[in-house]
Amino acid sequence: MTPAIEIRAATPIPFQRIVRLALHAVRHRLVRSALTTAVVVLAVAFFASMWAENRLLSALRRGVGGELWAHRAAPRLLSHLFKMPGPAHLAEQLAGASPAYLKEAAGLTRWPMQRIDRLAGQAALEQQYSRYFDRLPGSKRIVLLRLNEGPDIFAYLASPEGWAAFNESLTSLPEVRLPGGPDALRAFLGEHPHYTAELLAYNAALSTAHARLDAELIPITGTTPVLDWLAASSAPQAEAWADIVRAAGFTLSREDVSALQHHARLETARLKISLQLAEPAAMQGWQREFRERIDPDEKLRVLDRREVARLFGDRWPAATVGEVAREARRNHELGRLEAALVTDHEEMANDGLSSREVLLLSISFLVCLVGVSNAMLMAITERFREIATMKCLGATDGCVLKLFLIEATFHGAVGGVAGALIGLLVAGGKAALVGGLRTFTYMPAAPIAGAAVASCLLGVLLAMLASLYPAWAASRMPPMEAMRVE
Repeated sequence: MTPAIEIRAATPIPFQRIVRLALHAVRHRLVRSALTTAVVVLAVAFFASMWAENRLLSALRRGVGGELWAHRAAPRLLSHLFKMPGPAHLAEQLAGASPAYLKEAAGLTRWPMQRIDRLAGQAALEQQYSRYFDRLPGSKRIVLLRLNEGPDIFAYLASPEGWAAFNESLTSLPEVRLPGGPDALRAFLGEHPHYTAELLAYNAALSTAHARLDAELIPITGTTPVLDWLAASSAPQAEAWADIVRAAGFTLSREDVSALQHHARLETARLKISLQLAEPAAMQGWQREFRERIDPDEKLRVLDRREVARLFGDRWPAATVGEVAREARRNHELGRLEAALVTDHEEMANDGLSSREVLLLSISFLVCLVGVSNAMLMAITERFREIATMKCLGATDGCVLKLFLIEATFHGAVGGVAGALIGLLVAGGKAALVGGLRTFTYMPAAPIAGAAVASCLLGVLLAMLASLYPAWAASRMPPMEAMRVE
């Protein structure tokens, strides 16, 4: 009589033992595991470097912009006090004006605040539409606006023929969406002639205020240029000068007056030193001393070198020469950073990734998914008999699935950490080539830490997603079929 076959239910393997089996499998197939992890490292490093570099350059551009704004405060204030901008520049100033600027404008022009606020609102609308039309692709711009540019755009649209042609073209381009819609633009165009007249009146009123200030300063400064007068003035004289400026309606603090005097003295010294360096005797002395010819700006940057000081003799104090040299070096460095961040890295310095960068990241992730899936499928092919033996010894489908997913998690975790570190190092190096030590001065700690954590999680997620199908295929494999595989 044939004995009865006893079939027992499979006992689930404890999770801790599955983890140990996964670690053993990784160590046993170290080369294949390293190759699988390398795919994750490359994808995560690419993501981390691009995201971190974007954040670093964005923070660097903001920091350098703040430095430039503070560095140019004195020249900007002098221009504000004594240089009358044209109507177009006035419109830009009004569009982004602060409440303090608008209050000062009301005092200078002696207009009511309501009138100034209305003019500023119209200027902001004009700038908004101008920027929108400037960003349109060339073909669509020509279809909508013909060849009109700048102020001619609004003159063209304000005419009945221009508006009719624009409206007809707009219906054929449904992807073009005007800010606020066509009705808002039509309402602005209706107010545009009045706005233009108000802007000209504002320009005339400001011109009168500037002329009045110039006339009131003549008894103090005479015919001396304001920069030379401020450079030679004492503190009480400068404060008396500032009182007249304030009485005219301009806002001027004691700190502003001190900054103007410092800038005037430094700029006056720089101009006089530059003239001295341009003298034939100084140029010949430079040639004898250094055996080279360099541009005037570079000469100013090396003024505080000991061998250069001999060319001046006792004509300039060492402190003045050193300050001029330091200012020249700072101007040069800030100018270089401004040019680099605005031109070469303008797209990278934006707060978000560009469409091209998103496409590159998507391709890299797809390649990572395919690479990890292929590596895991090859690992499963090599382990058919091992999987069959495990199932014959009682391993359930869920245990096999967990085993391969845990292996993938190891690959993803190691690859994510290594890729994040490599990506951050690459991003920091590339950003440092642009900004030098300023890159780390303005480094945004929270976004960079967030990018590192996101990169590590991304590595785990990519590895697990890529291993879902191979792990599922391994768990569903019949034991007898796997045992027959040679």
